[in-house]
Amino acid sequence: MENETYIKHKIKESIVELKSIFLKIHSREDLLKYQKEKNIGYAEIEIIAMLKFDFAWGAKKLYKQICFFLENQRMLEYLHQFKESLELFYVNDHSILKGAKSAHTGEILSLLLIEIEDFLNVFEYYGENEIEYLLKRTGIIYLETILNNSAMIINDLNRNPKTETEVYNVIKIVCKSIFPEANYPTTTFNKIAKEYKPDILIPYLNCAIEYKYAESEQKLKETIDQIFVDVHGYSDNSTYKIFYAVFYVKTDIWGRKKFEKVWQEKGFPKNWIGIYVVG
Repeated sequence: MENETYIKHKIKESIVELKSIFLKIHSREDLLKYQKEKNIGYAEIEIIAMLKFDFAWGAKKLYKQICFFLENQRMLEYLHQFKESLELFYVNDHSILKGAKSAHTGEILSLLLIEIEDFLNVFEYYGENEIEYLLKRTGIIYLETILNNSAMIINDLNRNPKTETEVYNVIKIVCKSIFPEANYPTTTFNKIAKEYKPDILIPYLNCAIEYKYAESEQKLKETIDQIFVDVHGYSDNSTYKIFYAVFYVKTDIWGRKKFEKVWQEKGFPKNWIGIYVVG
């Protein structure tokens, strides 16, 4: 039983990591196109090659993990179907790396991982605790450090923002250097959303970030209420699964403890994270 739990954990961990690598490959390839157009050197070539190697190696490891799991479950017929279905993907690294554009988000998704997840979705355990796996990645820890220290970053850069846009533009400078694959949309990808309209999208971390500027307790309350209404509109997004709302206030209206209590009492899902920052 302990061995079974371990292999289940490793399979889920591998898939989350491979999804991140795959999205990072295509974000870096977009950056490479930009470098070629501007003729500013092709620094991304080696990084992309390394990421492709990591994805192919990880995909082969994942295949062995799943075969071991199915054999351990004595699901020999299902194991045979799995191997047969995945056979063409594992011909070479080029086949392993095939992708297709999502009609829903426009992101390039791994055809291999789509096929593998179709097989794994029959198991009840597979759909459990996805957000916990996503939140444990190193990149998320770096990101949350930046978001929680937004006020310090703004002060160190001698900025005095008076609007949401001015706050976000300062943090954008830092994000560009730490997360070169990030996108900065000028329009929301969710047309239904009224209040939550992300400023920063990081596909390989599956997260979206928006900054809010609140000058009063009333404005803070209203914004939280309006964001809560938008939660349902983002629930079925295949790429973005973690949503950050960073509230920047000039004076300490509530304090972090009260903010977190209000956020929790409001009933936000686990993958919606509110951050309270005093400038």
